Amino acid sequence: MFYNPERFIREFQTDLGQKLWLFLNTEEIVIRLKTASDLKRPAAESIETSLIDKFKDHAQYNDLSNNRYKQMIGNMIRQVLEAKGYKHDKYGVKIRNGKLFSTASRYKEK
Repeated sequence: MFYNPERFIREFQTDLGQKLWLFLNTEEIVIRLKTASDLKRPAAESIETSLIDKFKDHAQYNDLSNNRYKQMIGNMIRQVLEAKGYKHDKYGVKIRNGKLFSTASRYKEK
């Protein structure tokens, strides 16, 4: 699947940006995103721990907490879910026990 980086072109062109896109398109992560959405939870909530675990040893790990990268992750999640037949439902839904995100978008099937 092709990612349209829109306003995140600079972040997407980094090594971390490329790896994030690949990670978010893995079968396990897509299943988690869809399951969270089906349970009416923010999609990012379901992958937060996996994101931290996957990229904790990455040279740019500290960039994950940068707002631009978090926003890009949200943008990537939107594009992944839209390609799977979901649509945006609500902005700013509170994440339970968030370590990386405090709020995120929720999606539902079209």
